[in-house]
Amino acid sequence: MKADTNDLATIFGKDVRYVVPLYQRPYVWKKAEHWEPLWNDVCWVLDRSSDPATSGKPSPHFLGAVVLEQMPTQLGDIDVRLVIDGQQRLTTLQLFIAAASRVAQETGCEVQARLLESLTRNNPDLAKTRDARFKVWPTNANRHAFVDVMAGEAAAEDEGNRIHEAYAFFLGVIRQWAVEQDDVERAFDGLTAVARNLFKLVVIDLDSEDDAQVIFESLNARGTPLLAIDLVKNLVFQHAERTEASANLDSLYAERWATFDRDYWREEIVQGRLRRPRAELFLMHWLTMKLGEEVPAQHLYGTFKRLLQEETQSVTQTIGEFTADRDRYERFFQQPLGTIPQRFFERLEALDTTTAYPIALILFQDDLPEARRNAALSMLESWLVRRMICRLTAQGYNRLFVDLVKLLTGSTDAADEVVHGFLTSSDADSARWPDDAELLSVLHDAPLYRTLVRKRLVMLLKALEHDLRTEKAEAVQIPADLSIEHVLPQKWQQHWSLSESTDEAIQQRESRVHQLGNLTLVTSKLNPAMSNAAWTSKKDALNAHSVLLLNSRLVGSYAAGWTEQAIDERSAELAARVVQIWRGPDVSLEDWRRASGWEAAPATVPTADG
Repeated sequence: MKADTNDLATIFGKDVRYVVPLYQRPYVWKKAEHWEPLWNDVCWVLDRSSDPATSGKPSPHFLGAVVLEQMPTQLGDIDVRLVIDGQQRLTTLQLFIAAASRVAQETGCEVQARLLESLTRNNPDLAKTRDARFKVWPTNANRHAFVDVMAGEAAAEDEGNRIHEAYAFFLGVIRQWAVEQDDVERAFDGLTAVARNLFKLVVIDLDSEDDAQVIFESLNARGTPLLAIDLVKNLVFQHAERTEASANLDSLYAERWATFDRDYWREEIVQGRLRRPRAELFLMHWLTMKLGEEVPAQHLYGTFKRLLQEETQSVTQTIGEFTADRDRYERFFQQPLGTIPQRFFERLEALDTTTAYPIALILFQDDLPEARRNAALSMLESWLVRRMICRLTAQGYNRLFVDLVKLLTGSTDAADEVVHGFLTSSDADSARWPDDAELLSVLHDAPLYRTLVRKRLVMLLKALEHDLRTEKAEAVQIPADLSIEHVLPQKWQQHWSLSESTDEAIQQRESRVHQLGNLTLVTSKLNPAMSNAAWTSKKDALNAHSVLLLNSRLVGSYAAGWTEQAIDERSAELAARVVQIWRGPDVSLEDWRRASGWEAAPATVPTADG
């Protein structure tokens, strides 16, 4: 390779196309981290260039490095280089120069406007295609926006594209700067000189013997902010380009991959102990499903690279599978309200059990009947919730679920049977499915408010509310921001006096404060309003402000008073419901199927000839 330090007049002054491959990530630079510092650099260099102490020869300002790969072209065509690294920098410089050229034009500085524009446009007589007009040609996700802004426009339908935001930022600051100048033409002379001659980049040109992929990985896979999904995109599209001559990469990107460049997939979310971009979490779950092994979040790119090397199918087929499963994964969180899948994923989020997502990816394959899928989801949910309530360890879930993934692979048509057999096969504390007796004991006696994480306890109480709502009840959207209310307050002494204040009586009361029967759900505003109030006040507040059946039944059944005996009775009633919501290991596979809407095929009637 060859490395040179060049000013922008050298880099952009000739007729050249710096093409960003479609497999690179979209434009992601931001105002505070990138655009403002660049403008501050421009102003600083301008000040130094007008400082008499520099004698008109200020030091150049370095903006970093770019890595380019020479592409073969026909004689007479514009020179083309692929941008292996540095596309964010080159794109931003083009947006800055285009904005400066436009403001120069607006202020009557036509010579400076033409000089600046010459750094963004190629000779139209040499540009054989519309795209070839531009010195820099960004990746697919940004091309429409880039064409808009280079023409001085901003398309309303693409306002979220940062190309538009960056261009608007530079227009704004340069216009404000121009207003503040005493001699605007002289000022633009200085700005043009800075842009052309004082900003410099280290340009690394690769020759035919250099491996662009290895260099890209060295620059971006070792600690820089590129997402793992960006590295994977680079890998798969370069692999497709080299191994599948007939592959239409533009169509493959547009029809399959472009969705990953949406903000939705780049947004950081929390799953369990991980806080990662959504695309990386999906990639981790997908690799676990595909390979049947634990895949640490830190090794996503390397693992995908190994998968690609081991695959016997084409990379185009792998991309097809990968992106089809991505769409399934996105639909996990868009299930119809009140369905078994909707409740499963909502409760899975409360359980923080991310290791179950690879199993869900298998269960949502197209060849599994819906009733069998729902049966498998219901069993898995019951196993997880019962273990959570009984405070059985979640350590080892990753290994357990990898084992289940292996069993499910290739057995999708019998997935509910596989799940049932797996979940009922172990008596070890690390894997057993608690039975009804164990669950009832915990639900009746344990101080659940202290033993369960708040969001899990809220999930449990919401499930009870859902179970109370039969077809005869009005359809009510249960609010998302409900909080837990102790009917008998934690600080009960002022308004809940005991008839006999003996140590035993106090102990009996305290033992029930955090039990299931003493807990309900209210809005976050109603909770502090009731606080430590007496039962009569709480009863009136619940009647006046709550539409939950949990509360209407509580008030209706215990209007006369809320006592230790009432708490025990309600604990037993709610515990019985929990056992029915999340049925246990003694339920047969056929009953799970029937509860999920499955109907067995009618028995075959023998014919006369047998």
